[in-house]
Amino acid sequence: MKFLVIRGLPGSGRSTLAQQLAQGGMVLSLDQYLKQPPPGSDIFTSGHIGYAWAELYQAVAAQVAAATPRIIVETISVHLWEVRDLWRLAEAAGYAVDAAEPQTPWARDPKRCMEKTHLVVSRASMKRLVEDWEGPATRETVEQAMSPEERLQQMRWLASRADSVRTLEEQQNLERFVMENFSRR
Repeated sequence: MKFLVIRGLPGSGRSTLAQQLAQGGMVLSLDQYLKQPPPGSDIFTSGHIGYAWAELYQAVAAQVAAATPRIIVETISVHLWEVRDLWRLAEAAGYAVDAAEPQTPWARDPKRCMEKTHLVVSRASMKRLVEDWEGPATRETVEQAMSPEERLQQMRWLASRADSVRTLEEQQNLERFVMENFSRR
């Protein structure tokens, strides 16, 4: 059984690549779950993308549970941690998991992608997507990727360790000061 994650910017050629690689498999696209955003917003600022992700994950889980032999998930997923749960779900069910990205000449060109996408994406959002792009997606890079919440938790843990070390150093300095100044009497 094969499971392929295709990541790319809106308009980069994700859907075309997914169709080329489908070979009779089930193609599930984040785009099919995105709703039209209200005027003045885009798919990233409207809050719709979180709901679309939840629906996509449910659809993927259903296909994995049905042991569909070939599943292709086509998504934006700028950050590698965004595909980690899908990757783990597929591996746990015995799928051979891989990832691909469109290799079109405009794949990272925000202006060209804006011209080609059917999604409502602002220039600012597209620019941010290009700037924040993480890749390539491999089993190792996906497993090592951390969500913003995980990064914050790690930073808090590191800060607590630094506070402990500082507290220990301060305690040792105080003990040394006491020994040097008060134990001679």
